[in-house]
Amino acid sequence: MTDIHCQYCGEPWDHDCLHDADDHGMTYKMASKSFAINGCGFRENIKCAAAMVDPDSAMQSIALQELSPYPEEWII
Repeated sequence: MTDIHCQYCGEPWDHDCLHDADDHGMTYKMASKSFAINGCGFRENIKCAAAMVDPDSAMQSIALQELSPYPEEWII
């Protein structure tokens, strides 16, 4: 399993979605930074406003993103 989770709603995203963000004009590094700031809204550069899906994963994601700037280390 290679899922990273939105810090706002806990929704799982495959880590590879950050590599695939070039379809939206973003490099991996840009997508990673946007995911850490915006969660699920990273591709549009808007903050996630989705309803909470998994509060435990959301909390874990917050902690992992604060501990490391590297998305490979955000995998739960």
